[in-house]
Amino acid sequence: MDSAGKRCHVDLAAYLFSILGAPPLLAIPIAFLVGLRAGGYPRMATTVAELVVWVSVLPSLATFALYRAGRTSTLELRERTDRLVPSSVAAGCCAAAVMQMELSHAPPAVSRLTLGIGLQLALLLVLTFHWKVSYHAAIAASLVVVGHTLGDPALTIGVLVLAACVCWARIYRRRHTLAQVVAGVLTMAPVALLS
Repeated sequence: MDSAGKRCHVDLAAYLFSILGAPPLLAIPIAFLVGLRAGGYPRMATTVAELVVWVSVLPSLATFALYRAGRTSTLELRERTDRLVPSSVAAGCCAAAVMQMELSHAPPAVSRLTLGIGLQLALLLVLTFHWKVSYHAAIAASLVVVGHTLGDPALTIGVLVLAACVCWARIYRRRHTLAQVVAGVLTMAPVALLS
């Protein structure tokens, strides 16, 4: 295979990892893993579904509505300023999800994780006012933290490899600098503290 063909394969891999690492998509396995961690809670399927709606579906719909209204330049939110409203919506949705979890008496592990993600999104929002931090890296790092709490080494290695590939893809595709990716990874601190 010539160098152009290899480059094409690398470009495709970076593109696919960027899609797989999109924050709304990674929120789904995070919610699922939280459900596994909480165990035999009778309403776990409903709670996981609610968490997916709050932290993935609703922010995605808000982003799509902003795009359709011409308020963002792309659905990928490449510009820092395009991220402010969707980030606010996502953080607000997490706050609403925490209240919902408390009212429905969800397991503390689920409520704490939802609060951790909400604090992470609030931190990302504050940083976004001044700098373009990688949300892909942030959510990928949170997936690693949540996966690690289950105590399965194979799962931990798997999500760690996925997160590393997502971070690489964001840099390779020139969507972020190394510093922006590292800053995104570090925002997982609230998730780590509350998991």
